[in-house]
Amino acid sequence: MRYYFTPLEILPKVVILGCTHFPLIAHQIEGYFMEHFALSTPPLLIHSGDAIVEYLQQKYALKKNACAFPRIEFHASGDVIWLEKQAKEWLKL
Repeated sequence: MRYYFTPLEILPKVVILGCTHFPLIAHQIEGYFMEHFALSTPPLLIHSGDAIVEYLQQKYALKKNACAFPRIEFHASGDVIWLEKQAKEWLKL
């Protein structure tokens, strides 16, 4: 975090999480800003994935929870056991 955020001298009011994996580290991003700027509350984090979901729901009339038991399939070019562990943690499986 320090590498990317150290040049900031003024606390941003909003941080847009523009990549799909950023929500996975949102807590660490909040923690960095709270510690670096001695805050009691972090800046607002906007998850770009939420905006994409909203757009797709409107554009294609998709419904939330349309499938009670969604099928999730993972593919890995690396350590499959590590991926399985992380997926269970991130997705609360």
